[in-house]
Amino acid sequence: MKYEQLPGKRRSSLQIVSCRLANAMRALWWLVPLLLGPPAGAMCPSQCMCDDASLVASCENAQIGVMPIQLNPEVETIRLKGNSITTLELSLSFYARVRSLDVSFNLLQNLGSGLFQEQSRLAELNVSNNEITMIFPEAFSGLTELRVLDLSNNQISSASEGSVWKGLESLWELNLSHNRLDALAAKVRPKSSTSDDDNDCAPLRNLRTLTLDGNLFSFPPSNCLAHLDSLRQLGLADNRLTFIGDEDFPAALSDLQALNLQGNQISSLSPNCFANLSQLHALDLADNNITFVPTNSLARLKSLQDLDLSGNPITRIAPLAFQALFELRRLRVSRLSELEHIDPRALAENVRLEEVRLELCPQLKRLPPRLFHSNPLLTRVALRGNALQTIAPGDLPHRQLRYLALADNPFRCNCSLLWLWKLARNSAQKIASRNPAYGNHTPAWAATAGGASCWEPLPVRGIPVYKAPEETVGCEASWGTVLMVTGVVLSLFTVTCAILFYCGGGGRWCRPETTDTPSSRSNGLKDTIVLQHYPQPPQNNMYHQHHLLHHHHMGLGPPHMWTDPDQVVPPEYEYSTTDGGVISVKKPSTSNSLGVYV
Repeated sequence: MKYEQLPGKRRSSLQIVSCRLANAMRALWWLVPLLLGPPAGAMCPSQCMCDDASLVASCENAQIGVMPIQLNPEVETIRLKGNSITTLELSLSFYARVRSLDVSFNLLQNLGSGLFQEQSRLAELNVSNNEITMIFPEAFSGLTELRVLDLSNNQISSASEGSVWKGLESLWELNLSHNRLDALAAKVRPKSSTSDDDNDCAPLRNLRTLTLDGNLFSFPPSNCLAHLDSLRQLGLADNRLTFIGDEDFPAALSDLQALNLQGNQISSLSPNCFANLSQLHALDLADNNITFVPTNSLARLKSLQDLDLSGNPITRIAPLAFQALFELRRLRVSRLSELEHIDPRALAENVRLEEVRLELCPQLKRLPPRLFHSNPLLTRVALRGNALQTIAPGDLPHRQLRYLALADNPFRCNCSLLWLWKLARNSAQKIASRNPAYGNHTPAWAATAGGASCWEPLPVRGIPVYKAPEETVGCEASWGTVLMVTGVVLSLFTVTCAILFYCGGGGRWCRPETTDTPSSRSNGLKDTIVLQHYPQPPQNNMYHQHHLLHHHHMGLGPPHMWTDPDQVVPPEYEYSTTDGGVISVKKPSTSNSLGVYV
């Protein structure tokens, strides 16, 4: 019968027997050297290595099935990694002074109540990679000085019943990753609870690091997080989160510095979901279902320095996508399989940006010009594995970069890459000359053109850009190209001259039509100009009629006009000049209310 399954009285009696047996074994361990002399070292199992000077006992991968009880009772470090131990009952009580215990990669199935009652000095406990399915209440109640607890890679499905975390008031780091947890505290508090100390997570109030990666959380455990006001790092990667709401990260997390949400199914974030994380420095949102940069949500993170949005189905990075992130240093937007366009103003407000990783985006064929124009501190840029065919010298701040990666892009090695070819050749010569004046300040990427290689034309496919023949990347035009361009220019010039000549010579296309009427012929006293077929504007067209007079060099000033909008303006007028230069207007036969005063 297992220890945790025994009735209460029977269990207490076994604990008493265990303690008495432990004391007897300690006394025997000290008596053996007196009785046996120098061969006392035989107390260390043959599969183990024991150092009594440093108080370390190591039995790693020793193929043992139980925890040895014949080790030095004063031992402070015990390593039992990689064995077949199934229980720690009745064995730990022999080592009350142990400070570090590693029983990882064994076959432990549970942690019973009061299991570590004698280990008040234990500071580090590693029980990862076992077969633990359940943690009993008050299993850690004796670990008053424990700082690090690793329970990762087990099969724990419940850690929210009773006082599971009781006694861990000194704990700084708790690793529960890769288990089967969906809660850390009871979702509904008992009605008798009147204090925050009654919460299951209250003993963890000094926790600095909490790792919950690889579990079954559908929502962040906010009911537990509300009591972790000392938390600095929180890991929720590889869970089942789909949405981040306003209350998922409570105000108690105001000192949180790192948040890992990678590998979930997050498709949307509320605008205020990070409002309480004023001190957050690093945020990982990689490998989710985010289709656009959540600008409004990120703008709340005034202290953010490291952001990762890689592996999301983002198609476009909009202007000011990272608005208000004035402290941003490192940006990762790699593995965006749908990304096609980046606005040149996307990074306009990130003045402290030092590193950008924009890699493995197979739809990105062009880098926007002057994308990094507003980033004077940028020194590292990675553009590997995209679909870039060319890159202009103004696209990159290459004079300030210390690291540049351009490998695995289908570059066309022509005169558009001549600047990169020359830069690589000059940098290689400077480095080879080892001139202290400039050789020591030449970045290594410049000598190899950042690893860029040619994809076209075919004769140089796979050849590094800096090794391409000069005639391939040269910008000198061939005779055939010169003749073709010259022929096109001459043809356009000939056509233009023909059109101008035809219009200037009075061709019918360029000459306004006139009506040959008796009044239009010169009779020695006056000339009559008849304007016909001009489109009339609706209602008030008096200004247009005057404009026609001015267009025919009549020399009229701006007219004073009046019109009746109900009357129809006649389609044509006749204007006559006498020998004395007097202008007269011949009114049409139909009467209207239009008058012109010159």
